[in-house]
Amino acid sequence: MEIGYRTDTRPSPRTKLMGRIKLGNLFSLPEKEFVEYIKQIEEQEEFKELLNRRIVKYRKFSNVRVGRSTQFKEGLNSAKDFDLEELAERDPKGWQTVKEVAIKLGEERFSDFLKGNELSIREIAEECDLSLEEAEIFTNFINRFQTHQVFFDPATSSVKSVPSTSHFSRVAYIEDQGGELLIFPGDDSQYLERGKYIIDYNHWETLIENGEMPLNKIKKILSLFRKLNMINHRITTLYRIIHQIKEKQSSFLISGNPKDKVPLTQRQMARALKVDPSTISRSVANKSMITPQGKEIPLKDFFSNGKEKINALIMDILKEEKKELKEKALSNPLSDKQIKDRLEKNYGIHIARRTITKYRKEILGIPSSRKRKRLYIT
Repeated sequence: MEIGYRTDTRPSPRTKLMGRIKLGNLFSLPEKEFVEYIKQIEEQEEFKELLNRRIVKYRKFSNVRVGRSTQFKEGLNSAKDFDLEELAERDPKGWQTVKEVAIKLGEERFSDFLKGNELSIREIAEECDLSLEEAEIFTNFINRFQTHQVFFDPATSSVKSVPSTSHFSRVAYIEDQGGELLIFPGDDSQYLERGKYIIDYNHWETLIENGEMPLNKIKKILSLFRKLNMINHRITTLYRIIHQIKEKQSSFLISGNPKDKVPLTQRQMARALKVDPSTISRSVANKSMITPQGKEIPLKDFFSNGKEKINALIMDILKEEKKELKEKALSNPLSDKQIKDRLEKNYGIHIARRTITKYRKEILGIPSSRKRKRLYIT
């Protein structure tokens, strides 16, 4: 009986169905269990042999970066009683300058600086070619840390990593480096650093033809190939989702302003990736990303039909309304039709008046113009 050496031979309908069920189950695994599953696969002797024989290799994802930037962020997160998210929001320029300095100096030297050894701020400013303004921003940011303990583990000179207190799995950090958004692997998805598996089937078949692979091992390895391909499917899908979010929501990621979010649905993402919408839903479930502002945002929150942005703009218009009423620039609060007209004129958003009424009343809980008039105008 001839044995098929590749995993892409035509399967029966029953085999296809079983494959879809197994793949669906794999996509539904919580991130930590998925990482443990990968670990178990890679600890198998057959996998190690394939790796040694160069039949299986890793191929990095082109847009995933690896470096000290993410490690630096983890080190800052390890400071006791330190709210990194709050500080990054309060001082984004300082946060960006400190990150750039940390990358230029390298982890070890920056660690020594934080411990009070070796470098002074003046020496750092000269070495990193900081302007007077950048040096002042850097100094002010670093001064906030003086009351906290050392960020890096003095025993190992490596970065301490503190698990997320969120119930989401952090799968990526998005960083803004000079206006370019970069992807770094998250705390719970270091496999993104290595990339996907590449299987050299030609090399594999040559080994079999030369009699270098016993029959009992062939069957085990064919099963292993199927598992590696399923792992690849999940890893690649997650990477492509993160990449698409980075591209389509770039304005929001750079500014951190909800008004800069563009409408993006999971169905649209599924069409772009040519997968079933359920695959997107499983892929983003209970996963989050860290934005350049240090905020942890669930992946599912990057998807919306535009309601969040419209609600934020309606709120802005109503804030302007209150100001204009106070300054006597308006004699009466805006009607829903007038709010609709301002959305079109100021933001180019065309939406039905009845939709404005629905959002204002049911989602934002804001009373009608008649009731607002009684509140604002006495």
